[in-house]
Amino acid sequence: MSEPSISADAAPGPHSLLAKLRVVLVEPQHPGNIGACARAMKNFGLRELALVAPLKFPHADASAMASNAGDVLDAAQVYATLPEALADCSRVVASSARPRYISVPVSTPRDWAQRAAQAFAAGDGGRIALLFGRERTGLTNEELERAHELIVIPTGGIDSSLNLAAAVQILSYEIGLAAGAAIPQRIVGDQPVDQTEMERFYEHLQRALIGTRFLDPEHPRLLMRRLRKLFGRAAPSANEMSILRGILTSIEDVLRGFGPRP
Repeated sequence: MSEPSISADAAPGPHSLLAKLRVVLVEPQHPGNIGACARAMKNFGLRELALVAPLKFPHADASAMASNAGDVLDAAQVYATLPEALADCSRVVASSARPRYISVPVSTPRDWAQRAAQAFAAGDGGRIALLFGRERTGLTNEELERAHELIVIPTGGIDSSLNLAAAVQILSYEIGLAAGAAIPQRIVGDQPVDQTEMERFYEHLQRALIGTRFLDPEHPRLLMRRLRKLFGRAAPSANEMSILRGILTSIEDVLRGFGPRP
């Protein structure tokens, strides 16, 4: 199943919160997870990926799992150590599934994303590292000590850990929404029709209904008014309107004696 995307084809502008975020994967073991993380990032507008001592990268499995996010994967920076990956970041936020005895603020992804968006709007434009640990063991205590904040993804199950790419996707989704990125509502060619076209449709509909004798023009009652309300609520797209007009035209063809189309 494909994920909903947020501005997936446009890189975030230099003054966008999304452009200030760096996803840092520490010693990822499976190249497929790296590709899946890149795909999750791009779906929601994040583009900067950093890999600390990956076991296998570049790798065909990473490219395969990245799908349409090959550009994010190709631009990924590989670092030998975590300090190198964090060197130019003013803030480090770590994601961890296990409770830790460290004195840093702990937030859910949604709470943190909203606070980050507010701080950015208030003028805090420093680069932020989103830190994720190894698939099996997560982040070490020493690595967590580098974090200014901790994000914990609440789960309802006994096992609180998530797949690496799933964790990246959840944070990317919340950050994309909080940053104000727009979710495309309709695909190109599926735009709603304007009122001029709707009026043409109503005229066409009324003509066809009179032709079939479903509508008596001498006693119309409230039929067309009710049909207007019906199709007004439906808000048909341009493609759907083409189908409706085609149906009405085929009805008129039959009424004129041309017979049904093969």
